[in-house]
Amino acid sequence: MDIRHLEYFVEVARFRSFSRAAREIHVAQSTLSRTIQELETELGNQLFRRSYQSIALTEFGERFLQKANQVLAGFRELKALSQKDGREIFGKLYVGLPPITAVTAFSSVLAGFKKKYPFIKVILFDAPPKQVERMLKQSLLDFGVFLPRNRSLYDWIWFDQDLHGLLVTEDNPLLQGAPSGSVGYAGLGQEPLIIYNQDYLVHDQLLEGFQENQMLPNIILETSQLEMMLSLVLHHAGTAVLPRKLCRQLAAIHPGLGCLDLEDSRLKMDLALTWLRSHPLSEAGKLFQDFLQQHLAEKGFVFEKEN
Repeated sequence: MDIRHLEYFVEVARFRSFSRAAREIHVAQSTLSRTIQELETELGNQLFRRSYQSIALTEFGERFLQKANQVLAGFRELKALSQKDGREIFGKLYVGLPPITAVTAFSSVLAGFKKKYPFIKVILFDAPPKQVERMLKQSLLDFGVFLPRNRSLYDWIWFDQDLHGLLVTEDNPLLQGAPSGSVGYAGLGQEPLIIYNQDYLVHDQLLEGFQENQMLPNIILETSQLEMMLSLVLHHAGTAVLPRKLCRQLAAIHPGLGCLDLEDSRLKMDLALTWLRSHPLSEAGKLFQDFLQQHLAEKGFVFEKEN
């Protein structure tokens, strides 16, 4: 067993796919499969449960993953020592990014970081918040973009906050009947709504709001796919609940669309760059932290956090 065996194993665990992992580390899939089989033979235990469509870690694989990550973290620290002499910093960062909510806020940060550190590769995982948190706990991600609920496990940097609005077509009666530019639950009536699925906290908050107003929402779709939401609105099939910034951005890009604010101020999108407190960050990870803090300072960002 050597470092290569551990690196290959962690990549397969991260992508849950031999083919995707092979593409990422630039080896033949047959070589990767053979290396994992060699590791399983040496360990005398199976690391993955394999099926035709997917793979998953075994119970032993879950335990082995924790130890493998610890060894690789130490190895990265040793390699980083040779990068302290002013040469370019190389490395990889794995970031879990929930669809819809984090796209607008994170893109400018990522673009700036890539420009400053072109030799650090940032690999994004498009996944719902609950899956992002699960991968973060397994040390398969360096960072996750989500609101941490169990604050004892994580450290984080708040970087965006927004309320929610409605993306509608310009001929929607809601737009004509809301001179203030906002609408409450009573105004939604039987409006066909397209909302986040249950992997998002706002999903539950929205349903609670309808319940408190003794109303049954007319939900036609729950999804985590922004493209699906936008397509349905463009085809006059429904009205989408989205962060206000994203809603206005889409309305500006697509003629015939408009945006209304939702009056319920509890429907907040609070985003933070979050990392596992017990997992030491790589040199690239520390640079990303520093860059984000500098970026926020330059933007004058202030986040008022609830107690």
